[in-house]
Amino acid sequence: MRLQLVKIKSIKAVLFFCWLLIIGMSSYSLVLASSMGVGAGIQTSVPENEYSRAAIQLRQKSTELDQRQQALDNLQKKIEQGNQTRDKVLVVAGLSLFVLIVINYYLDLHRRKLTGIKT
Repeated sequence: MRLQLVKIKSIKAVLFFCWLLIIGMSSYSLVLASSMGVGAGIQTSVPENEYSRAAIQLRQKSTELDQRQQALDNLQKKIEQGNQTRDKVLVVAGLSLFVLIVINYYLDLHRRKLTGIKT
């Protein structure tokens, strides 16, 4: 395991922080140090082994599956929109046929009255 310190912004701020710790003003020193931009951190890394590789592969597979699920969701939305369009076309075609049948019936009745054909 490797440890690595992050850069500290100002040597003066660190010295001031240490001086406040020495004189016993630890709570004040933390507040002042944080307001002055003093920061230190630790970064760690784990050497690669079979478990870390498996975890990385699982994350990659999970990301891939999430992307595939998103693609399927988008495809399903497109299909639903296509179905709505098809339904509208069917309704318009059905209404058009109904209107044509009513017009045909009316014209047939009108022709029969004019020619005197009785059924």
